[in-house]
Amino acid sequence: MMSLAFGSNGITFTGSVSGDVYEWKGFTLSRVISRAHSGPVFAMYTCPEDGAIVTGGKEKICGEGGMVKVWDNSMSRSREFPLAGPQRIVVRSLFRSKGRILIGSQDNAVLELLENGGRIHCVIQGHGEGELCCLATNPLHPSLFLTGSQDKTIRLWDLENKMLSSQLLLNHIATAADVSPDGRFAIVGLACGEFILLNLSNGKIEVVDKKRDRRKWIRSVRFSPKGDLLAVGSDEPSLDFYLMSPSASKIDRRLGSARGISSGMTAIDWSTDGQFVQVDTKEHMKEVFHVSSGGLIEDPTSTSSITWTSWT
Repeated sequence: MMSLAFGSNGITFTGSVSGDVYEWKGFTLSRVISRAHSGPVFAMYTCPEDGAIVTGGKEKICGEGGMVKVWDNSMSRSREFPLAGPQRIVVRSLFRSKGRILIGSQDNAVLELLENGGRIHCVIQGHGEGELCCLATNPLHPSLFLTGSQDKTIRLWDLENKMLSSQLLLNHIATAADVSPDGRFAIVGLACGEFILLNLSNGKIEVVDKKRDRRKWIRSVRFSPKGDLLAVGSDEPSLDFYLMSPSASKIDRRLGSARGISSGMTAIDWSTDGQFVQVDTKEHMKEVFHVSSGGLIEDPTSTSSITWTSWT
């Protein structure tokens, strides 16, 4: 049993993983409401105002989104409210008062449903299950930032308006991200070794290019200060350098790779002139490489005069 609600006259209702709802009188099963939902009934709520029972869960019908149903206190009749959206909504918690239903979803969203008309309003939302793997701020618009999570989504947030501006569902976990110096594009590394170029210029997330030269997790990505070059580090371990197109709207080609990198990296930083990169490795080492040759610079005196874009 996945959920529970109380009816009148000592009746208890329990929602099952099959979508059926069971009616109990004390310890005795008195009735089965077959296929109350087409999937697990994760949430039930008894309204103190009128005794109505609200149910919701995960629908299994292909192509169907979530569903909330409001039943009478005997669960004999119901009104249905489909939860349409770009992704299937899995209901995890419910609350009802004065013609409004609050819905807590599996992907950390709180939705408000108006029973009169069925209009749905998103109160707040976040990433779904799993860790937040990457975050990148927009250099030109500090109130905008990009996040990626193990829920396989990339999301663009607006701090000023406290809202989610756009999101993109991926086939793999987003593991690293960076926004170009002009704020128009973002690069996102994936767990499969691929990285994708996103257009952010219209306030939405649009994939414009992608490339894959490695098979393991992309751990760090970073645009050069001018935005004309790109550094991509993976768990192989590898550190690759790419040339961007003049408009930065396409990944032109791979220029080369760093030689002698000791382990996978956790962060990348460019020199202000775009000639060097320094990386922090998983073995807690800082290593500096010349971009044009890919060579490791081992003499500390040779790197002491380098000015870095940031210190990571």
